[in-house]
Amino acid sequence: MCNTIDLNSSMAIATSWESIHWKKMNATVTKLRGKIYKAKKRNKIKLVRRFQDRLLRSKANILLSIRKVTSINVGKRTPGLDKILIKTNKERWELFNDICQLKRSDWTSIAKPTKRIYIPKPNGKLRPLGIPSIMDRVIQNIVKNALEPEWEALFESCSYGFRPSRSCHDALTRIFNITARQKTRLWVLDADIKGCFDNIDHNLLLETLDDFPAKEVIKAWLKAGYCEFPSEEIFETSQGTPQGGVISPLLANIALHGMEKVLGIKTVSTTGHNYGSNKFSLVRYADDFIVFARTKEECEEAKRVLDEWLKKRGLEFAPEKVSIRHLSEGIKFLGCSVRLYGKTNPTLLIKPHPEKVKAFRARLREIWLKKKGRAPLEVVTELNPIIRGWANYYNPFVSSEVFAGLDHFMWHRAWRYAKRRHPNKSHKWIAKKYFGREIGSSRDKWRFYAEVNKGSRIFLIKFSNFKIRRHVGVKNLMCPDDLSKKSQMYWEKRNANKQYRKWGAYESRLKLSKKQYHICPICMESLYNDEELHVHHIKAKKDGGKDTYGNLVILHELCHRQIHSLKIGEKELRDLLYKLRKNMKNKLFPVEPIE
Repeated sequence: MCNTIDLNSSMAIATSWESIHWKKMNATVTKLRGKIYKAKKRNKIKLVRRFQDRLLRSKANILLSIRKVTSINVGKRTPGLDKILIKTNKERWELFNDICQLKRSDWTSIAKPTKRIYIPKPNGKLRPLGIPSIMDRVIQNIVKNALEPEWEALFESCSYGFRPSRSCHDALTRIFNITARQKTRLWVLDADIKGCFDNIDHNLLLETLDDFPAKEVIKAWLKAGYCEFPSEEIFETSQGTPQGGVISPLLANIALHGMEKVLGIKTVSTTGHNYGSNKFSLVRYADDFIVFARTKEECEEAKRVLDEWLKKRGLEFAPEKVSIRHLSEGIKFLGCSVRLYGKTNPTLLIKPHPEKVKAFRARLREIWLKKKGRAPLEVVTELNPIIRGWANYYNPFVSSEVFAGLDHFMWHRAWRYAKRRHPNKSHKWIAKKYFGREIGSSRDKWRFYAEVNKGSRIFLIKFSNFKIRRHVGVKNLMCPDDLSKKSQMYWEKRNANKQYRKWGAYESRLKLSKKQYHICPICMESLYNDEELHVHHIKAKKDGGKDTYGNLVILHELCHRQIHSLKIGEKELRDLLYKLRKNMKNKLFPVEPIE
């Protein structure tokens, strides 16, 4: 079997998982998704269906779906009822061949019930999760790639949850834009939908999908039922879409599409402002949404309108999560406290919610106590990713005071940890053993650290290292599936701005990713697609390569494996990096022709 591939060739036939030309696969799927989006925008439904059918049959779509389900998604290590997991490249290639042999009608017949498990919610209740089999997950991703661009052309600008390139930060930024500048709609209807994923009406949802080519497959998944793990008894599902399925969030967004229309909202501005005669403003993240109005009475009117609208979809408000209040009382949304401070000249501030801060402190305390007998290296290695993730989420908001408090808390936990390890040693001895100043820093000699080897240290990250960076919200109607030049330049620049949230205080990795424009040179996709990232030595250390910026490159995990399996050499990899940098410079900084 041949395991070599020309990465610069426009055509490449893979004979194994290692020899797949990922750049070509991504380009094929991106192009078809763009055609579906463009046809839908022009309301050419027959053309939409033709391109969707082609994408459902595309081998590139199958390969990318297998990669996403078995290598990128968080649930890649969680089996369904069939107890099958795909861990090796050989198994991925066999799965690809199996799916290629199936007909579309076979997708309907092989749909299996989901494995239902329960995970705890913050309020103490349990959230049901339905986990499909690996085969169903891959086929769901194939179908999702065909269905999503059609609906991205329709979705309202107020919707942010489970949509490509739209995040919690975008939703919170829109709240700020709606309220902080105009200060007119300061009454808030804060609501959540009761069991949204479990109660969506199947008939209405299938009717909404119209004549989508894989509509029967979606119906089979909706009606497949579930098993209460570890029991094998199958329960029928007459409503709802399993929370945990790959396509479920998209189906939920389709079911909830139309809130702006029913409230009579017209969005006029790219930043989320609603000027003119609009009575309401709306921000929705999945099944959690907020309606802004000028008076309490208008909020009550919005509640009545939405209550009737939801009943037609088999849904209703969660009574304990519905409130109408003035913004000066504050609301909790996506883990943040949104509140208007002051009376004469009120200011809107978005801060980490006190409940989230308290829960996070408890989590940190639990780790310190669990690791009290362990080596400092093990403690720092476990805490640093947790600190980086939490701080990166909250650093676009008013978080300096909270970060300072958490640093103070962590210093005391570190001191107690060190004192417990050496109860008979002096304070001076403990300070010298466990605390020091990071190289290149002239201040803060009280940084807790662990020794990796002789002369090498790894320091515990401080929250104050994460400088507050305001998030720039996504423009209303911008979509990654829009392949126009203006749109692609917008998304390339925006993807590059994800760097600070990804790397945080990790300056060396930030500098390295900037050099390659935050793109993987093997598959030519953004580094920030949720796949694990690896650092690769262009010239191997065994051949004399050094740990310098000029000899390092950041790759996706699967792309890194491909380099080693195909034995891609130094010259070829440097050529790819050179072409990547040249192409990105031409795209981002085009040279104007001389007249």
